[in-house]
Amino acid sequence: VEIRNIDTPYRQSSKLHNFSLDVLKMLGAEAIESVSPRSVGTLEGFSPVLGERLKDAPLAEWIAERIVEIEKYLETMPSIAILVPEEGYVRPVAHELQKALRLRTSVIVQACYEGQSNGNEKAIRVFDIKHIKGLEFEAAFFVALDKLESLYPELLGNYLYVGATRAAKFLGVTYEHALPKSVKKNLGQCFVNTWPLLWYTNGMYD
Repeated sequence: VEIRNIDTPYRQSSKLHNFSLDVLKMLGAEAIESVSPRSVGTLEGFSPVLGERLKDAPLAEWIAERIVEIEKYLETMPSIAILVPEEGYVRPVAHELQKALRLRTSVIVQACYEGQSNGNEKAIRVFDIKHIKGLEFEAAFFVALDKLESLYPELLGNYLYVGATRAAKFLGVTYEHALPKSVKKNLGQCFVNTWPLLWYTNGMYD
């Protein structure tokens, strides 16, 4: 029996793959940094985008704006997950986001209680972070990272890694009051304030 490392990024853009490796490093886990020649040419993609001091309606507006950007860039609505820190966030976040999107797009926002994963696959789905392991989406938005830290201080990095690896091309992260110190110290340089989608064409900057 031989032990071999899998070094080809799985389904993620290279930037999100590298971000996932940085989360592993923050956790003190071994990160495989080499990239197989087979993965050369994989979409570079976009860095994770950070939304600061957001909750309730402003949070929903920020996510709605990012969703519309993604839809315009891809010219279709991809699979999207909203990951919240606890079950109590599922309904209000879904409700506010549906209101924010109402005049922008016809897409439905579905509150997925207790990890419900079936239903309308074309809907934007809102999940408690505890229930999303094994699911995959083109885009994911991680809501209230600081609230998650207050609930599970020892598991923050683990949940962030699971959330980050759910997204193939786009990842958004928000916090309500302050970005957790461990994230700011180890991952702060990984985030951008906006996605330069309007200037990005066919994988190359104009």
